[in-house]
Amino acid sequence: MTKQEREEKRRKKLQSLLAFDKEYYIGGKIPAGMDEVGRGPIAGPVVSACVCMKADSEILGIDDSKKVTKAGRIKLFDKIIEDARAIGIGIVPHNIIDRINILNATKLAMRAALYDMLSVKRAVGSSGIILSYESLVNTLSVFESDALFLLNVSSLSHEKFTLSRIIPNTEKTHDDRNRDDGNSAKCSDGVLNKDEITLLVDAVKLDDVGTPVHSIIRGDEKSYSIAASSIVAKVIRDEMMKKADEMYPGYDFKSNKGYGTKRHYEGIKLYGISDIHRKTFVK
Repeated sequence: MTKQEREEKRRKKLQSLLAFDKEYYIGGKIPAGMDEVGRGPIAGPVVSACVCMKADSEILGIDDSKKVTKAGRIKLFDKIIEDARAIGIGIVPHNIIDRINILNATKLAMRAALYDMLSVKRAVGSSGIILSYESLVNTLSVFESDALFLLNVSSLSHEKFTLSRIIPNTEKTHDDRNRDDGNSAKCSDGVLNKDEITLLVDAVKLDDVGTPVHSIIRGDEKSYSIAASSIVAKVIRDEMMKKADEMYPGYDFKSNKGYGTKRHYEGIKLYGISDIHRKTFVK
């Protein structure tokens, strides 16, 4: 396939994704996409992202995160943050996954991501505000193990499972971003609240979140906003697992991202399970 043919394929894919989301700009509502990463690994958290893109956003190359290269995801991560009205992140760690099972943990991460998108409150993390891939790396670099993987969470309230506010609009000051009533997210073109959005979720059925929800099978291949959320969640979780590799060497977390590869299981045989392994997943 020539470069020109690849570009044409990407343009057609973009138009297909945009056309899908356009169907949900109805009744004064706008679509917000949601996806998760990390249901299958035997170590580390499950991470969800909720992304509401600007109506005129057209980022070439957006697709299901599994179909985009690592370098491509990082570039798209920055473009998505630039082009988003609001973004929220939900993270549920390994120990909670063991307690409530992966499906319930996934739903909790999704609820946390929605809460994060609609609120400026931070439950966990530093003062870091993520404006780019670089600032994401810098934010995670100063996290200690307990803060990064939320080992000391005492309740299952979704407010406890947010990472650090991602603010798309870089022109607002830190103070401006944090002046809010707790029920909306400061965005580049105004205030976003749950009454304005229709939630598009990749496959998972999510109930009782206070806004219309559409569960879409293979949504990350069909919806622009879901595909964007899959990229955001993937980039964040991958960075968390790179940090985990520094904290717990010997398991090859940097490469396998917590999935049960041969080298990963060899590490478990040598060193036993680490603090961030999912005990109910390790065979």
